[in-house]
Amino acid sequence: MEAHMSNPDTPRTKRLVPLSLPGDARWGFTRDGLYEVRHHFHWIPVTKGMARSFIAKHWPGLVWNDMVILFDAHDIWIPDESHFSRKDLAPHVKEFHILHDGTGRVVPFADGEAVDLPPAPKGGGFNVQVTPSMLDTREGRRALAKQILEGLRPD
Repeated sequence: MEAHMSNPDTPRTKRLVPLSLPGDARWGFTRDGLYEVRHHFHWIPVTKGMARSFIAKHWPGLVWNDMVILFDAHDIWIPDESHFSRKDLAPHVKEFHILHDGTGRVVPFADGEAVDLPPAPKGGGFNVQVTPSMLDTREGRRALAKQILEGLRPD
């Protein structure tokens, strides 16, 4: 299955599921698929059923909690303070397979194989100091909005 994701610079098609799986694998995740799953690691999509729906659409029959346990057991995530999930995909993970017997398998990149990393986010990573007095006046709110926009568009 493919998900069409738009990047402001270059639209690209992401493949969430490997083109083929070995006979012992029931479900497979590409790097893009794992990044899309990570996007659902937030209380809103989990409690509102969006995470479950996303998994059911791309990996029918897979249970969210079982998947998360397998991911954690295989250490596919590394700490990343810049993402709301506090997780990033370990650089050696090319694919992840969940086998028919319920176990998991990390498929690493072959030696010398290029790693297709997602594009780095633009903007962000800035701090704005907000004081109560900034919100009291129209000029203060405009100044705050200007600081935020400058942080979002650093160019």
